Amino acid sequence: MYNTEPHSWNCEVCGNAIERAEDGCIEWMYKYRPRAPLVTGLRLVHNWVGCRHDLMLRNVAEIDYVDRRIPLNDCIGVDGLMYLLSLISSRTLPKGAGREIIQRLHVSGYDTAHRHFSAAIKAGVIEAPINGYYRQRDINAVLNWLRDQPR
Repeated sequence: MYNTEPHSWNCEVCGNAIERAEDGCIEWMYKYRPRAPLVTGLRLVHNWVGCRHDLMLRNVAEIDYVDRRIPLNDCIGVDGLMYLLSLISSRTLPKGAGREIIQRLHVSGYDTAHRHFSAAIKAGVIEAPINGYYRQRDINAVLNWLRDQPR
């Protein structure tokens, strides 16, 4: 079953909808380096044990990574968008992963549709974008296509 609600998000661990911003967070593992910090595991998850990096910490703790977590409430709306852009600008978040998180949080329906773009292109639902960015009409077409899929 797909979460096709335009203003909710999908947890990357359990796959269930994050229906309220209070229930979610963005997290990643961060290792400081003067020229280029290392960031790994950037993901959108429920803000409770079982969906967070807690288990992953055991594997990377010995190599000096720090678990970073931002409440989803701090990342939505205009102020949240500016905050995420500032994290990308300061190189706290990598550009590619940061842009993807911004799209997932701020573009209606993108969070569900982005995992199905390749299949939708193969099925002829949408065309591949020239610049790598999907328009809202493409996202809506993918969501409609998902709703019509057998469950």
